[in-house]
Amino acid sequence: MKKQLLLYTILFLNLNFAFSQWNQVGQTLTGTRLLFGESVSISGNGMRIATVDAINNGYVNVYELQGTTWQPVGNPIGPLSVGGGNNPLDLDYDGDRLVVSGINGNVDYYGSCFLTYNFNGTDWEQLGNTHICGDFPNLILENYKSDAKISDDGSRIMVVATEVGNLDVYEQRFVEVYELISNEWTLMGDQFLIGYNTSGSRGIALTMNTDGSKIAFGIPSAPTFHSGGVVIPTAYDFGTVNAYEWQANAWVSIGDTTLEQDNSPNFGGNYGSAISFNALGDRIAIGALGDDVAMTDAGKVEVYERDASDGSWSQIGNTIYGEAVDHEIGRAVALNRTGNVLSIGASGTDSDGNYSVKVYQLVNDIWTLVDNPIVFGSNITPWYYTFYNKYNSFMEFSETGRLAVAFPYDTGQGKIQVFENPSLSVKDRFVSKVKLYPNPFHNQLLLELNNEAKGTWTILSIQGQQLLQGDFKSKQQQIDTSSLKGKGIYFLKIETPQGTLTKKIVKA
Repeated sequence: MKKQLLLYTILFLNLNFAFSQWNQVGQTLTGTRLLFGESVSISGNGMRIATVDAINNGYVNVYELQGTTWQPVGNPIGPLSVGGGNNPLDLDYDGDRLVVSGINGNVDYYGSCFLTYNFNGTDWEQLGNTHICGDFPNLILENYKSDAKISDDGSRIMVVATEVGNLDVYEQRFVEVYELISNEWTLMGDQFLIGYNTSGSRGIALTMNTDGSKIAFGIPSAPTFHSGGVVIPTAYDFGTVNAYEWQANAWVSIGDTTLEQDNSPNFGGNYGSAISFNALGDRIAIGALGDDVAMTDAGKVEVYERDASDGSWSQIGNTIYGEAVDHEIGRAVALNRTGNVLSIGASGTDSDGNYSVKVYQLVNDIWTLVDNPIVFGSNITPWYYTFYNKYNSFMEFSETGRLAVAFPYDTGQGKIQVFENPSLSVKDRFVSKVKLYPNPFHNQLLLELNNEAKGTWTILSIQGQQLLQGDFKSKQQQIDTSSLKGKGIYFLKIETPQGTLTKKIVKA
């Protein structure tokens, strides 16, 4: 009888997994201009989404889920002159800070910049008094484009300058990480020099874990050579991915070797065309949209895990290959918080002739498709195909498990949708069990954990300095904050066996 019950339970769980469906959260958002959704981000708590409306000087739109409807948050940010593609943005955990690429009209800068904004409760205002831009007096064109990331607490950003040059002389591209110190974005460590501009470059892909202590960047056009001011791309763009951790005020390479695709005869594999960390930064998904044995640009995606004992990276699960000629999977990838759910976007159609996003869950070391693909078109050739940008989709997981998907070329204007799946339910996750009040606070802060009485709490300054720390004595913890002399923004870090959470708090 027990064996029968066990069998029925297994069958029920398998049926539940097989028939669970992607449920849309809120309404579909559509653009008023072309390329709406050219970049999309969802906040860590899954309650806000932001996108770039790229054409006609460009605006950033932020929406918040109120009931069952996405409503605008503040006024659109712009115009930022972000038209032309590859204009990234990213939201922090609460969705009240963001980083975006654009041009703010200041004549002291040349090229495009990275700008940061903070929501003050009514509207968006610029965060920090430092512009990350090109050098106008020396005519150094530094187009900060391709990708950008911001940490959960909004205090660290990672950016990349992919188009760098002084008149006819090409210079090295670079990746930079900044920290907000005394309202100025201050460079953390040295720049990462990543080679020279190449014609038709796939750009540089970035990823950062939730607290900004681990970073990685993919260079899908590597390797290239530079001689006498002339850029010479190699015939085989294998691509590389490099990972680092912030240790003792410097970025230290993590892992024994650089992650890179095998030197197979595949032409233009573009390994690192998209990358994504999980929350801890100990798992990474890597796309190689041009890689396949038959040299037909089917693409592939792999996930690696870092061994805590020796720091080496090893593949987990099987390699996921593209399904058709020019499928180009790995144009976009996204891991969930734990790193056991993987979303994959592609440039071309799958084996069914559909433009789709597919989500996989790691089950018994096999990446298993979760429900049906999210389909947004079939067997069509969009107007912009002649400009090489295929029918791209872009997506991002929130830390609560919601998946935001943007289709910037859908119906000529673009759309954004947010989905949840019952089989990936996170209703009982750690973050939902934490209550914090009042916020803003004065001299007392009450912290409540519904089902956990173990762990530590730490209050940090906006610069990351530890100010107060204590252990949980019970499920409710009264914190005396009278020793915090200055008013303003602090961060509360909560660490328990169930997980780690950093929340922004404000002393009034």
